Amino acid sequence: MHEGAPAVVGGAYAYKLYQGGIPTPDDGDWYLRSTKMTVDPENPDPENPDPGNPDPGNPEPPIGPLYQAGDPVYETYPQLLLGLSGLPTLQQRVGNRYWAGNGNKPISQGADLPVLPDAPQEDYGPFIEKTGAWMRLEGSHTSIEPTLSGTQAEYDYNTFRLQAGYDALLFEDSAGTLIGGVNVQYVHGSANISSPYNADSGRGKIGTNGIGVGGTLTWYGSGGFYLDGQAQATWYDSDLSIGGGRLPVASGNDGFGYAFAIEAGQRIALSPAWSITPQAQLTYSRVDFDDFNDAFGAAVSLEHGGKSLLGRLGISLDYENSWQNDKGLLNRAHVYAIANLYKEFEGSTRVNVSGVSFASDKDDLWGGIGVGGSYNWDDDKFSVYGEALVATSLDNFGDSYSLKGTVGLRVKW
Repeated sequence: MHEGAPAVVGGAYAYKLYQGGIPTPDDGDWYLRSTKMTVDPENPDPENPDPGNPDPGNPEPPIGPLYQAGDPVYETYPQLLLGLSGLPTLQQRVGNRYWAGNGNKPISQGADLPVLPDAPQEDYGPFIEKTGAWMRLEGSHTSIEPTLSGTQAEYDYNTFRLQAGYDALLFEDSAGTLIGGVNVQYVHGSANISSPYNADSGRGKIGTNGIGVGGTLTWYGSGGFYLDGQAQATWYDSDLSIGGGRLPVASGNDGFGYAFAIEAGQRIALSPAWSITPQAQLTYSRVDFDDFNDAFGAAVSLEHGGKSLLGRLGISLDYENSWQNDKGLLNRAHVYAIANLYKEFEGSTRVNVSGVSFASDKDDLWGGIGVGGSYNWDDDKFSVYGEALVATSLDNFGDSYSLKGTVGLRVKW
């Protein structure tokens, strides 16, 4: 159905039955056409303006093709996969592991308590946590009004991520510490897509599950500099539907994505408790999915893969403190506020539906603010950490936005 009338699908188009031809509207014959009337302009210009008789006239609205209800879903599909393939910041992944100033105060351990091998030294120098297992949960909601959409689609999606890993010391000297890690993840994404082409049948939907593996390498310099690298590969399985999820158009479609990121930052002490950390991150990701034929027989494929090259500039204001708990062991706390500027250098995708190409792109420039922190106890045996972040397009403030939260746990043994 479209605009209350039955429609049939052929390839990328939907067709409806009309009486009368376009050049011969009174011929009485019936025609199957794929046409969609665009929205009338609010203040149309008259065809033949007459200053003495300012009649706005009644211009005919332009006619365009009528796309089938699945096209907005296929157009959005690689954008969802790119959203699921992003990589976290170092703080989001493992929390704070570099402690200095008030975050590494000397304490006197009781005589009956063993001195742990990784316990901080009796000075105010930096201390870097080295080994341990970690797990984190991440959830987000993103709403996008694209700057480019062949189907005039708008979409929002929710993501859930469970990631777990283990980090180990690889190298250490007076200059700093090198830590390597491996991790696995499960990610789920669900998208809702609205468009004039699926308005009658209900919003399109995409549900995606992914399993991935990754590796990390982090250098913590003794002077507060850090350099973090990540690599990740994820295998996806997706179900696509229209009619508010009632009509599947593709089930069990396989996809694959990989991503690399490098991040660098420098802690600058303002006082024993306070510091700022300018930082930068560059993330490259690429996704693809298997070609498929939808429920109407239309052939769907991704042209040239979906790519993203996302840059981030940020600065955080950090506060640290440490104290002796009632067991004579060290507790620490780190809280921060962060501001980020994001720039997308790639990001556009193009899907082919039976020979018709549909492009999608979103605003390139975004800004975000967030708060987070880490809390360690019992000489860093346990640590909980988290971050809450809100971001919005700066090209069209508030039209596209994202809300994200993550919480994690680290354990050392």
